[in-house]
Amino acid sequence: MPVKPTILFVDDSESDTLLIQLALEQAGFPVSAQFVADGISAMEYLNGEGPYRDRARYPTPHVLVTDLKMPRTTGFELLQRLRAEAKWRGLPVIVFSGSDQVKDRQRALELGADSYVVKEVLMQMRPLVEAIARHTGARTVDSGKPASKGKSKGREARTRLRQ
Repeated sequence: MPVKPTILFVDDSESDTLLIQLALEQAGFPVSAQFVADGISAMEYLNGEGPYRDRARYPTPHVLVTDLKMPRTTGFELLQRLRAEAKWRGLPVIVFSGSDQVKDRQRALELGADSYVVKEVLMQMRPLVEAIARHTGARTVDSGKPASKGKSKGREARTRLRQ
């Protein structure tokens, strides 16, 4: 049985994390999802510090998905820290933000984000699921084929999750 890729979600909104979990379940997406509330907790998780020492319970993620606006450490600050540390430079990072401002998208991509997905009204999750599939090589729900990899600098496709 293949190992499910671990995705670390960094978001302080409990409602957003619940919607992400539901979207992954509805999509039948084969991932192990881990959630932390801010950039400081994300770095502790990544470095196996504090409550995240047990790598069997908190495995090293294959992809990190982060919001931008969070307490203690913003998504921008998290991106800077990740790209400053050699062991995390290659970790794919998807920014999943409520901001559709061009300056936020540009800054995130300049800081090393691999994809930028805007949280849509009613939280359409398909673009996020597709971005995760691209960066993990997981099979997409619609085609059963591996998703194509690559950086996405434009707005992700806007389709609804199949019910």
